[in-house]
Amino acid sequence: MFREYYFEFNGFNFVSSVDVMSPMYQRIKNMPESLFIQMNLSLLSELFRKDIPLTKESIHAELDRLNKGGTYAFISLGENN
Repeated sequence: MFREYYFEFNGFNFVSSVDVMSPMYQRIKNMPESLFIQMNLSLLSELFRKDIPLTKESIHAELDRLNKGGTYAFISLGENN
């Protein structure tokens, strides 16, 4: 079972999913949700350079690379994109 956190970055909706049975979730659930979302926003800011336009295709490709081999947490495009 995953806990989902929804947020927006550069006009796109994202969802960060964290396995509630993972050791990582124990730390995340004890912090303010806004702090965890800010951590996700910082990560996306590092992944996507400001001088390159974002497209669904470029986002999917980068998130696929980021999430590859993941077990506890994933970031994906949210609905309404």
